[in-house]
Amino acid sequence: SGPIVERAANRAWELVEMCKFVPVQLLSQYSSHAGGTGPLPLGGRASGTPSAAFPRNAEYGMVYQLEHVEMPSGTFPATEGFLFLLSTLVRCVGCPSKLGCEWRLRTGCQ
Repeated sequence: SGPIVERAANRAWELVEMCKFVPVQLLSQYSSHAGGTGPLPLGGRASGTPSAAFPRNAEYGMVYQLEHVEMPSGTFPATEGFLFLLSTLVRCVGCPSKLGCEWRLRTGCQ
């Protein structure tokens, strides 16, 4: 890939981060679950059975879209498109190590 493609891909990474499609700060409270050491967050059913792993809140970006819009319908067009975008960016320029350095403690795609 040439310098124009690299600049465009790096700018796309910046835009993805700025739009907070993946709300890293909100998701960090679930890090013990992600690491396999904590309980799955409950979605709010009275019986205690999780209806969804994350709250019904649009601030959760793609997580909200996946769990509360796409999963019930059984079709995943937004998630598939977003994953295609991410895989293309990774293939073009990798993941910038300073991605999110303005507002996250852990930068990049860790």
